[in-house]
Amino acid sequence: HYPADATRHFVLVSNRFNGSTYTTASSMYVWEAGQLHLYQTFPETRGAHSLTHYKMGGMHWLFMANHFDDKGNGFGVPSVIYAYTWSDSANKNVFMPVQSVSTTGAVAASYWEHDGAHYLAIANYFNGSDFSVSSPTTSTA
Repeated sequence: HYPADATRHFVLVSNRFNGSTYTTASSMYVWEAGQLHLYQTFPETRGAHSLTHYKMGGMHWLFMANHFDDKGNGFGVPSVIYAYTWSDSANKNVFMPVQSVSTTGAVAASYWEHDGAHYLAIANYFNGSDFSVSSPTTSTA
């Protein structure tokens, strides 16, 4: 979970498999009045293995590590970076996709800042035949 502001708390759930397909929805819940309530759905995630929240430039960001796409891309499925921003159609702030990142069986990510530069390291795990795959670190200044 992470605090979006001083009074709200959220829980992010990555769904990897729904019993028949890896293409399934992941979810975000908000804690209100002593209960979790569905706040946002991320439709069509591809074997989502993990979600990483980070704050950069005063904004909230989310990295969705997509692990496997059984509808064509296999382990070469892109992962997605989302920005927490206002949505007119939802009439609230939601995470909107802003960038697709090439990954190979991604399982996790880690964000950090050093000397004013921002970094996102992505842990790739498997390409379908080999566990020895490169894992990129991306810098955004």
